[in-house]
Amino acid sequence: MALDRIGIEVSSGSACDSQKIGPSHVLLAMGVEESLARCAIRISFGRDNSEADVTALVAALKQQVGVLQSASLLAWG
Repeated sequence: MALDRIGIEVSSGSACDSQKIGPSHVLLAMGVEESLARCAIRISFGRDNSEADVTALVAALKQQVGVLQSASLLAWG
């Protein structure tokens, strides 16, 4: 949701299951453990995406990972 707030749209499942809540059936079929599959996000690119879009995505992901790590450290203190 944090990525969505800054205009980056990602999903936790496949495009054909965009309304479904739960782990990706594709990842599960590939043998990924359910606990890990529940943490995955799907990122899609199209011909209209630019290198700047990729750079912005990477920066946003790094920032959010930092936020999540900080929250985890605070929670487990």
